[in-house]
Amino acid sequence: MAFSKAARMYGATVLESCPVSRIITEPTLCPGQRRAAGVELEDGRRIRARTVVNCAGMWARQLAETAGCQVASWGGP
Repeated sequence: MAFSKAARMYGATVLESCPVSRIITEPTLCPGQRRAAGVELEDGRRIRARTVVNCAGMWARQLAETAGCQVASWGGP
């Protein structure tokens, strides 16, 4: 909760209990590269954003894959 409180203090909008189905990407100026441009919620709404933070916890890897990214998952020693 402290992270979301601090984010709000600096102007972020934090949405809770809004399941995300995928990360929306858009092309960059570098050919073949893409950047996160927002998210699509399970109810079909799209939210554009300059910055997308993946806070999906144990589902972070699967969510990152919707944007074509790989996230290392590490289960401990």
